[in-house]
Amino acid sequence: MKRVLLLLLAAAFIFPLFGIAAFYGYENWAGGMAWKKAEASLAAAGEPLSIDVLRPKPIPDAENMAAAPVFRELFTFYNQRRTELYGLRLPPPAPISAAGQTSVLVALARRFQADFSGDSAAAARVILAGLEPMRPMLDAIQLAAERPDAVWPIKYERGFAARIPFLAPLKRTAEVLAARAAVAVAEQQPARALSDFELIMRLSRDTNQPPILVGCLAQQTMLGYALDIVRDGLAQGVWSEDDLARIEIELSDFHPLNSFRESVRGERVLFLANPALVNARAESLFTFIDFRSETSEWITSTLCRVAWMLRPSGWMDRDRASYSTFAQDWLSLVIHKDFVRPWALAEWNTRMSAMRRSPVEFFRTPVTAIALATFMPVARSSSYTQTRVDLARLACAIERCKRALGHIPADLEDLAPRWIDCIPRDVVAGGRYYYRPKDPSAYLLYGKGWNARDDGGSSANANVLLGPSTADDWVWEAAPRWPRAAAR
Repeated sequence: MKRVLLLLLAAAFIFPLFGIAAFYGYENWAGGMAWKKAEASLAAAGEPLSIDVLRPKPIPDAENMAAAPVFRELFTFYNQRRTELYGLRLPPPAPISAAGQTSVLVALARRFQADFSGDSAAAARVILAGLEPMRPMLDAIQLAAERPDAVWPIKYERGFAARIPFLAPLKRTAEVLAARAAVAVAEQQPARALSDFELIMRLSRDTNQPPILVGCLAQQTMLGYALDIVRDGLAQGVWSEDDLARIEIELSDFHPLNSFRESVRGERVLFLANPALVNARAESLFTFIDFRSETSEWITSTLCRVAWMLRPSGWMDRDRASYSTFAQDWLSLVIHKDFVRPWALAEWNTRMSAMRRSPVEFFRTPVTAIALATFMPVARSSSYTQTRVDLARLACAIERCKRALGHIPADLEDLAPRWIDCIPRDVVAGGRYYYRPKDPSAYLLYGKGWNARDDGGSSANANVLLGPSTADDWVWEAAPRWPRAAAR
């Protein structure tokens, strides 16, 4: 009897240990196999697996815009707080309406003179006076931009982190240049406005280094400032034939959707470089605290930490494999050639939703479940920016056609190849952009929004917090004429 009891006790002790060992062994093996399969798939597709592939190649300082003294000054955190560039907080874009357009200059003027109540001409003078202390720095930036390349001072840390201190200075510089260009347009000074437009485009060209989502968003912000200059110049009729041709060439070199595509690759590579560090940073998201008492707080937080520490190492490999697969779906299914297919997200969203609803899967692949949710809004804003770039090019071509023929074209296809090399296709699904002439000089030009359907050129239903990229259709804003400001 004693022998039977001893055997039962031994079995009760050994079987759980065997079960635990089997569980960890299987999960580690399955995770490792999943990652090997995903790694082989990425290699077969020619996808980068190392951060070194995405590092900008070093260039001589004499050819590097980022090596100019003015940028070294901006990249020093202490200096950022002292420079005049950071003493100005510009207002957000105003609505596209007659009153709204006039208020752009007035709102800018009130940043320098709180009680300003004059007209657009007086506002232009106030703005220029406020921007005057920044002119030496802006002139130095203009001179530095003549260097052919730009490799920004990126400092790669372990794993997912990459210090990119140049984004804030570049966005602020573009914001200030856009304010100065708004005054130039109001004063019918196209050369000054075009110069600031080209400088913003030059600065934004190499902004997304390394290609990651935050750099992609910063580039879109800067492109938005440049496109506002184009829109306002067209509305005020300040651009010459040569100006419009130069603008079209500048815009044709920009592909925000490609920037997003490369950013997905960059985010993936940075995660794969050190998944342990990224997983460690996700621990805080799975720490639940009971604040009813100090004892309960300690117990719940301790249990969460212990549970996180006891995760099988194979789950990290499974997370890498899952992240790689879901990210690749964006690159091959959602982004097809140079177009976005929002409906292809239906299956992807279903799989992601199932992962998030399952506590086990969510705990097993935390980075995939959390990080990939950020792809959607960036993809939408990238598509919106790409549409604005395409529509701006078409608007410039339409203006050139109208000046040559005395009327706007009956169809967009009439613009090529005389006024534009080829007609861009709608970034959402790759169809034609919608063009509806209203009279010999007015038209409606738009592309399908993120819902991938034609809503008749309606820009309604945009989410106030998420911005115009959530509107029904993405419409080229035909801004009205402003009251003309007296040229200096």
